[in-house]
Amino acid sequence: MDLRDVPRHLRNAGDAEASFTYDELLDNITLYWVTNTGASSARLYWELARSGGPRPGVPDDPISLPPGFTMFPHEHVRKSRRWIERRYSNLVHFDWADRGGHFGALEAPDIMIDEIRATFRGLV
Repeated sequence: MDLRDVPRHLRNAGDAEASFTYDELLDNITLYWVTNTGASSARLYWELARSGGPRPGVPDDPISLPPGFTMFPHEHVRKSRRWIERRYSNLVHFDWADRGGHFGALEAPDIMIDEIRATFRGLV
């Protein structure tokens, strides 16, 4: 297979500037700008930085809502299934994706769709 046949976002997983065209990046940034949600989406990162980072280990009270969780291979924050199960007491779906990174929904939308469907199938 010729590398030119592989979508750009799959050739450069984990590198946003190499993974997406400037138009794609601009579209994504504009979405936050126009909806005025940039600050609220960045707040978590700001709060974590001010507090010294996330608290390791298990929370005082595990979250009981039924989540699905997918770990993308190029995600910069790695979580084990054991940690996820301690954090979420009612885990309905857990999987490891074969590609994608921190921007999994943009880098591998087909995987993201399949994972969301698998989560909802786990609820019925």
